[in-house]
Amino acid sequence: MTKNNRYLFPVAMVIGIGFLGSLPLPGSVMASGEPLEISLICDGSGEVSDTETSYNSNYDRKDHDTKTSTSQTIVKRPFSGTAQVDISGSLARVKLPKAMLPPISAGDDGWFTVRDLQVSDQEIAGKIHINFLNKPKVEIDRRSGVISIASGLNSFEGRCELLEEGEDGRKF
Repeated sequence: MTKNNRYLFPVAMVIGIGFLGSLPLPGSVMASGEPLEISLICDGSGEVSDTETSYNSNYDRKDHDTKTSTSQTIVKRPFSGTAQVDISGSLARVKLPKAMLPPISAGDDGWFTVRDLQVSDQEIAGKIHINFLNKPKVEIDRRSGVISIASGLNSFEGRCELLEEGEDGRKF
């Protein structure tokens, strides 16, 4: 570097870093450029995986003995419930319906952080990590208000409405 431009490199780095720091994170703002700040309440229904145990007894006339056996089957159980969604800039979280919560989960009182959040004019999407087996996709159609939370184990579909609270947090 020459004497005249030895200070240009650090200045260019600071300007470049400042420019990168001013770029919004993916999904952090709406297409209009405004940060998204919303709370949604979503009523709907879905299915959860469950196990059903059957006990069988068969009397063997030849041996004069009763044979017992058990079998387990995975079944889908329907439920109705309510989910909540909070979005604040580049952060989002989802509160799942109680029926979707397993005994062991990574959530905070039913709330789960949305990962890989993507926000567009048409859709809000991401993933939540319930536990090591269950990582459902969350998709909200911004035009119809339909929410879908689905994995191989559970599913929930409902309609979302903007949650408008009074100044003290109450609806009425």
